[in-house]
Amino acid sequence: MEETYVINQVKEDTCYVAENVVKELHLAANKKDNSIVKNYVLPDFNNIRRGYIQDPNDTNQKEKEENCQILRLNNERFVVPEILFHPSDIGMKSMGIAEAVVKSILCCPKDQQEYLAKNIVLVGGNCNFSGFRERMYAELRSQLPQEWDVCVYLPDDPISYSWKGGSALLKVPNFKSFLVSRSEYEELGSTIIQQRFNSWMVDNSEKEEEEKNTEENFSYLDKIKGKSIFGKQDATANDLQPDTTASTSVFEKNDSLANADNKTDNPEVSEQSQDVSQTAESETTTPQVGRPRKTVLKSHSSLNESSEQSEDEENLMDSVELFPFGTDSYL
Repeated sequence: MEETYVINQVKEDTCYVAENVVKELHLAANKKDNSIVKNYVLPDFNNIRRGYIQDPNDTNQKEKEENCQILRLNNERFVVPEILFHPSDIGMKSMGIAEAVVKSILCCPKDQQEYLAKNIVLVGGNCNFSGFRERMYAELRSQLPQEWDVCVYLPDDPISYSWKGGSALLKVPNFKSFLVSRSEYEELGSTIIQQRFNSWMVDNSEKEEEEKNTEENFSYLDKIKGKSIFGKQDATANDLQPDTTASTSVFEKNDSLANADNKTDNPEVSEQSQDVSQTAESETTTPQVGRPRKTVLKSHSSLNESSEQSEDEENLMDSVELFPFGTDSYL
């Protein structure tokens, strides 16, 4: 009897992947209501060419199986496939298949990791275990970031699915550009692989993040500085210069005070100063014909300045440089 061949058939016919191992172990320990226990009829290669699961309700089949070997299976049905997810249960110092998938995704460039989590394909004969896809999804969902979408695809025939993928790759016109010939590898070794597939093996996502962090932030204060907005204007170099008119007015006030003190000493000078003040008042109150008043000129200039300021404010309000997103969001 070929034991490896027979045990492989037993595994394919009876084993399954448990979603919760602890819960299944409690069910397997129950002797009364135990739905996990199965009897497997082993082949004798005379009357039975392939083993099968015994049906307890079929009496005719039981009579034929009196002289056959029967293998009773309980928790072995789900404990054996559990080795794929936890090899340490049998002393193997290796990671489980779900942990290996997560590690392979995290070794790829960061900008592609989320897309890889959406395209996980199960390939191989062990994927035919019932509950394999659900267990794989639960393991990956608990280990990958929460904001990622995880998609696990199980093809109809996972055994031949990889061969079909390879045959589809052969039909690509530039397939030879994806290959490294034997002569090239013998001559250059692993360096030819690194040169040809460098873009697949190097993670440049960290450099891109550093470049983004070094970008300067947009500052409104630098754009607005020194410009009139909402009727306000920052101090400029001209504003900081000393005002000569103010200084002359101070000197004139001092002279007038000195003249006032000398009124008592020189009565004639005081009388002349009074006459001069009276004539100055008369000139300001009675304007001469054909000669515009100074106050009128000042009023026109003030109007022009106010209109220019309002035009500047309107132009600044419409400036795209100062308000790239419009002024409605600021006012």
